Amino acid sequence: MSLPLLILLQILLAHINLNRQTYFLAVLLAPVLVPLALAGTGISLVVTLTALLTMVLLLVLVLLVGVLLAFVLAVGYVIVVTGEGLKERFEMVGGGS
Repeated sequence: MSLPLLILLQILLAHINLNRQTYFLAVLLAPVLVPLALAGTGISLVVTLTALLTMVLLLVLVLLVGVLLAFVLAVGYVIVVTGEGLKERFEMVGGGS
């Protein structure tokens, strides 16, 4: 068994144990470790490069979704806080019911 394959197995075991830092490390190292593990098994270069590209694209997709979710939550928070502030000011002036 090749060393990269052993590292991948260790990362999977750590993921099962829900270790957050190791999971983050696995996401960062997967684009490097997966092709190395596949290369050790004699699989062709095309398959190895496809695996590398897939992992990189998945990482980018996860990061984009995370940024989009953070943006939506931040905008929603600002709208709610600003809306509450405007409601209180409106009631202080005497326009509220």
